[in-house]
Amino acid sequence: MADVSVIIPLYNKARYIRRTLDSVLAQSYGDFEVIVVDDGSCDEGPDIVAGCDDRRIKLIRQDNAGPGAARNHGTRRSQSPLVTYLDADDEWLPEFLRTAVNILADNPDCDFATSGYYIGPEKTDRGRQLTRRRIPVGPWRLPPDVSHEQLSCALGVFHSCATVYRRWVVEKYGGFYSKDACNYGEDVYLWVQILFGHKFYRSESPLAWYHCEASELGLSSRRKSFPIEPS
Repeated sequence: MADVSVIIPLYNKARYIRRTLDSVLAQSYGDFEVIVVDDGSCDEGPDIVAGCDDRRIKLIRQDNAGPGAARNHGTRRSQSPLVTYLDADDEWLPEFLRTAVNILADNPDCDFATSGYYIGPEKTDRGRQLTRRRIPVGPWRLPPDVSHEQLSCALGVFHSCATVYRRWVVEKYGGFYSKDACNYGEDVYLWVQILFGHKFYRSESPLAWYHCEASELGLSSRRKSFPIEPS
């Protein structure tokens, strides 16, 4: 059994999936399995995955049901004590997994670990932004008197490309929102629940890259839709 399960939902991202997989295979920490869940793609993305010559990569398929359902399907098929999720157009820097695994080993009271990440082609440093907004680096728990502003900033520590979880935490809340093939905010649904109930460790160093230029939804997408925040 691998130490970490890397779960990648795939839907019509043939242009990017090879780059994403290459970033996983280039990790300095190699004890992982990769589960790519094809969510009913209509392009050659699944064929690219199937052509990868690495025994750690597994391709499974489902009818189109949305990214939350795809991540949950991958989680059910995984076996590792740690799980992480990477979108099919994003990538990791080589030390991402090693850093997260070491952090969780050294901090057994922390239930997930996050790193900083770059955003878009301009490589905006999200970790540094959060530090300037007074989100602590290191072990931290959301205070009971948290303000709306601090809660919104705290949610920014999460990203699908920058968080490693102890798998029991994801399972405790039933995973990502998956009803009605939801494709927006399905991740925030899980993150809010975890954030209120668990201690975590935040690293500021950018160890992932969110390529939002390929995204249809979100603050940096072509549609300029805004991220979901608690009210």
